[in-house]
Amino acid sequence: MSLSIETMRMPVAPLGPDSVLPSIFTQMNIQTEKRLEVDEDDEIFFDVGRIENILPYQMKSLYTRRRQAEDVRTAVLENDALRAVFLPDYGGKLWSLYDKKAGRELLYVNDCLQPANLALLDAWMSGGVEWNMGLIGHSPFTCARMSMAEAPWPGGATALRFYAYERLREAVYQMDFALPENSPVLLCRMRIRNLLKSTIPMYWYSNIAVPKRPGARVIVPSSSAYFSDKNRISKCSVPIGPKGLDITYAENSPESVDYFFRLADCDRKFIAYADHSGSGMFQTSTARMKGRKLFVWGEGEGGRSWQRWLTGSAGEYVEIQAGVNRTQYECIPMPPGAAWEWMEVYGPLDMAAEDAHGDYTLAAKTAESAIQKQISGEYLEELLIKSKASAKTRGRVIMYGEDAPWAALERARREADGEEAFEKHLDFGPMGKAQEPWLSLLEGGGFPAPKPEQMGYLVSLEWEKRLKAETMENNWYAQYHLGLVCLFRGDKAGCEKHLEEALKLHDAPLAHYALGVCLYLRRDAGAIGQLRLATPELKSYLEFNREHLKILCALDAYGEALSTARALPGDMRMDGHVRYFEALALSRQGELEEAEGILMQENTYQMPGMREGPEPLSDLWFYIKEQQAIQAGRPFDKTTAKVPKALDYRMNIQAK
Repeated sequence: MSLSIETMRMPVAPLGPDSVLPSIFTQMNIQTEKRLEVDEDDEIFFDVGRIENILPYQMKSLYTRRRQAEDVRTAVLENDALRAVFLPDYGGKLWSLYDKKAGRELLYVNDCLQPANLALLDAWMSGGVEWNMGLIGHSPFTCARMSMAEAPWPGGATALRFYAYERLREAVYQMDFALPENSPVLLCRMRIRNLLKSTIPMYWYSNIAVPKRPGARVIVPSSSAYFSDKNRISKCSVPIGPKGLDITYAENSPESVDYFFRLADCDRKFIAYADHSGSGMFQTSTARMKGRKLFVWGEGEGGRSWQRWLTGSAGEYVEIQAGVNRTQYECIPMPPGAAWEWMEVYGPLDMAAEDAHGDYTLAAKTAESAIQKQISGEYLEELLIKSKASAKTRGRVIMYGEDAPWAALERARREADGEEAFEKHLDFGPMGKAQEPWLSLLEGGGFPAPKPEQMGYLVSLEWEKRLKAETMENNWYAQYHLGLVCLFRGDKAGCEKHLEEALKLHDAPLAHYALGVCLYLRRDAGAIGQLRLATPELKSYLEFNREHLKILCALDAYGEALSTARALPGDMRMDGHVRYFEALALSRQGELEEAEGILMQENTYQMPGMREGPEPLSDLWFYIKEQQAIQAGRPFDKTTAKVPKALDYRMNIQAK
């Protein structure tokens, strides 16, 4: 067994810098807007863990669709049976799991790294196995550099360890991966620790991308599932789903859909994926992982458009997933100071074709037997206990992650307050520039405002107390942060009060911006004036101009949106989002042909940060065509109109 740090050259659309703006727009959660159709004994925590916005993090939204060849850092675990390749700079994603004996790849391996706006912080990339902790959705760390160490494993083997401190939930998680000699499977030991003396909402899903192949089947020990379509969350039987089709075959779901399989507590927890011949891969775990899921993009043009965006020529994929939560519609309560630990296993699946594709109950039993031959459930539970000491042993640090300076600051805060240190076996290294104002606040030296590029945010109660200290009353930067904390907690009135106090003390552009967003969230036209005041200092930042135009259009200030867009310098003016809002404003002012011309330009319809869920391109096209039809005195039927392929990202439209 070996662990090595290597590089892999591939096309990459660079992430760019993090946004200088605080992430205070309301966080979109598609599931919470849907109608519930569940029974009294389903016990899903639909109302636990929702967030107003994604503070304290800053968005990763400044990527493009322009790719360039780069050397991507990898961490490689290898034994005689498997080669596992991880991406330390992208959340520790398991990029490839290659079966050396059979000569086959077990996962969907993308041929590029292309971000798209599908994650909590915007940027997300398809392929491999992604680890999502803390918050519903794709993790804040999915495109972040992780702390990485070489760690011990029972029996003298070496483990690859990734770990991070999550500032919003105030929890630490670590992932120890091992490929001991002669092991036919990849062993993954996961641990989450609640650092607080209070209960917190918690979430974990491991998202596994596998190639979409005709006739491939998802196999789970389940006879029913929760599913989410365009309007509702409901239940259906398995394998025959709500439309009388076998939902365990991805091609039988014409629209984008999630299926969360209900596993009995006594069942061996696993999900398997078998191609037409019965070969494929599986994931299994110890008992804490109760959830298993299938996600498909659907057979419509919109789902295919999203997949084309995310890859070069690697083809389409589906996701099979596993979670501590039974569904992704919820967080579950995690007790004060608790540590949740579990094992996950990934390995090759080999079944007879007739067993994999015959009676579903028999297919599940046969798959379980095939998994049991490689690693028994009893051994896995024993290994979880046996490896606890190793998991809490300090490893040799290879690099520090993006979150590490915040963890170092939190340790200093705990030491100053006489609290117990956390996860002493994890080395988070030194603090950085973004932590300097907070460290000054901790040490009683004031709270100085840095440059926008060096600002960082915290929303915890302990730091809020310090910001509220008497000595902070005349500090605009403290008032600014208190306003953001109020907005994070859903207190818009408190937010406005603190931001207005900040602006009395200092004419700060970011405070004008934040107050503008706060007013916009309650649809107050006063937002426009605040953004005007922020513009002279912030107009050099593309992310500000995108949000400025979004708010102007949302508040029907189309004339000002046009003049604002047209005043931007060349490269910024041609940004896809800027051009989209220019087209939107033109259409609302009746300039339909000019609006359509801009909409159909490549840099417009390839606006890089378009969000999954909303359908801005097709919605604007429908509006333009409907208005043109009205002007020409002819009927327009949205249901039969054919949206141009370049604009079609509608995931809930069936293929025709």
